[in-house]
Amino acid sequence: NAIKFTDEGQITVCAHTRDGGVEFRVSDTGIGIPSEALELIFEPFRQVDHSPTRRSGGAGLGLYIVRRLVEMLSGTITVDSEVGKGSSFSVWLPRRAHRAHASGNESA
Repeated sequence: NAIKFTDEGQITVCAHTRDGGVEFRVSDTGIGIPSEALELIFEPFRQVDHSPTRRSGGAGLGLYIVRRLVEMLSGTITVDSEVGKGSSFSVWLPRRAHRAHASGNESA
């Protein structure tokens, strides 16, 4: 998404240890996300831009899938964004993930 929504400027990817785990951060100087859409972007099939002139494709599943995977690994994902300034996504994962579904019988 950072590449898709940053025509010019910069994208930064970094990782470091924090609080017994690893934090990955992707920041960009792209178009940003309106504050009222920040929670919606993690829902399946949601797009921020619904206009007929929408410049990017996609099904609206990427961030939903990322959030689900992060949760399955007992981690967290956060986003900070400002329209016209860019976005910063952080994923924190514990060094040892705890199984969210111990039975392993979760249906897909």
